[in-house]
Amino acid sequence: MKKIIRLMLLILAGVMIIRMCVASYAGENPWITTWDANDPNEPKTQFGIGEDVRIKAFSEMPYEIKLLYPNGTEITLEPMGLVGLYERVFPGSIMTLEYGDHKLSAGSETHYGVSWYFVIPEAPLGVATALIACLAGLGCKRLRLH
Repeated sequence: MKKIIRLMLLILAGVMIIRMCVASYAGENPWITTWDANDPNEPKTQFGIGEDVRIKAFSEMPYEIKLLYPNGTEITLEPMGLVGLYERVFPGSIMTLEYGDHKLSAGSETHYGVSWYFVIPEAPLGVATALIACLAGLGCKRLRLH
């Protein structure tokens, strides 16, 4: 009788462990990425001010998409209820308002994916300015050597 009780407890414990593992998985984890707005096959993580951003996201469970700006403000781009693959181009007036690191998240409170993208300043004469600075430094060094 004791052997039967031990066997029943062992089987019950095994069933509970399997049930917990299956319940905790509940499908593939959500993911979200940023892409070039003009080319859906070109991933991109650096954008200029006012540039449009393509977002691709996926989850087997219902999810929402949120954006956290560098100043700490968070907005919901898409409310809870998305399921499966999602793709949309968002205008620069929403996505690239200010310089810095922007955080995108897709998911629910228990399962979520995160992606970062950066808005960088564009200096039209940046390369020329760097070249002039290097030449000026080289000129100063030559003057000190003579």
